[in-house]
Amino acid sequence: MAKFPCKPGNRKELLEVLASEEGLTKTRAFEGCLEIVTLLDEDPDVLWLYERWGSIDNHKAYVAWRMKTGLGDVLAPIMTGPFEVQYLTQSKV
Repeated sequence: MAKFPCKPGNRKELLEVLASEEGLTKTRAFEGCLEIVTLLDEDPDVLWLYERWGSIDNHKAYVAWRMKTGLGDVLAPIMTGPFEVQYLTQSKV
């Protein structure tokens, strides 16, 4: 799960970035990406991404690639701080 805390009123702008050709289309094509879904929080300034990856290393390689290719610069004016990632493991229950 990844949490994106947006500056007030900027969640729509973040969704537009994610919907662009450089957004989630490229994420879904990245090696190891199995699924990615946007989720709207009750807080209108928070966006969540539910992501499933082949491995944590796949996701870390993806994040490193995104930072290298300038995603941090695009997100900086939209967000109140860095996005937060939480790695979870599916239970067998």
